[in-house]
Amino acid sequence: MKWLGETKKTRINTELFYITIAISHNQIVFGYVKRENIIMFSACGKRLKWYYLGMNIEIDIGTTTLRTQRLLLRPFEDKDLDDLNEYAKVPGVGEMAGWTAHKDKEESKKILDMFITEKKTFAITLNAKTIGSVGIEKYNEALFPELSDNKGREIGFVLGKPYWGQGIMPEAVKAVIDYCFKDLDLDFLICGYYVINTQSKRVQEKLGFKVIKRDIKVFVKSYQKELDTVYSILENPYRV
Repeated sequence: MKWLGETKKTRINTELFYITIAISHNQIVFGYVKRENIIMFSACGKRLKWYYLGMNIEIDIGTTTLRTQRLLLRPFEDKDLDDLNEYAKVPGVGEMAGWTAHKDKEESKKILDMFITEKKTFAITLNAKTIGSVGIEKYNEALFPELSDNKGREIGFVLGKPYWGQGIMPEAVKAVIDYCFKDLDLDFLICGYYVINTQSKRVQEKLGFKVIKRDIKVFVKSYQKELDTVYSILENPYRV
């Protein structure tokens, strides 16, 4: 199947669809996305075939736990509120990831509820204490059209200040990377960092990420301005 032009967004009866045109067996066909990452092609009103579009895949870590030499990574729970607030309220922790320090426990509760509901963020625990998180986020598909034929996600992470410089972040992220490639069978992972965040840069380099885009301007809420951002990619090393 050969794609003609770019996929375009439109709305039909308030429902968002992605419209595209392709050619199959010398016949021009019309396609639309009925639900995320699934496209149906038709010609002259006749349904032809469903195709899977790579991009961001849906995930659910609700029953998943990962163990490393020192850490247990698991889904967030209600009992994590105090620990989450403890590290998230410290200035300089969230700012490097694009969010401001939590003002109070109520703000932490909203974030915790989101983590629990969305089921895509692991709590990093050390000796039964939650000290950070690793999220398997949706990457910006518009920024990486060349990856649209593959399955992927974006990794984001944060760690409480008392645990910096102990190799904990690479250890935790490596466990999530292996989960994404071995269990979720992703083709790639994207990870980004602001140029001022040298710590995140070192973590990514240590884990094998390679720069794919530089000097991308991103408005960062925690700084209230645009920052130069670097994006790196890690391809599935377990592919035969």
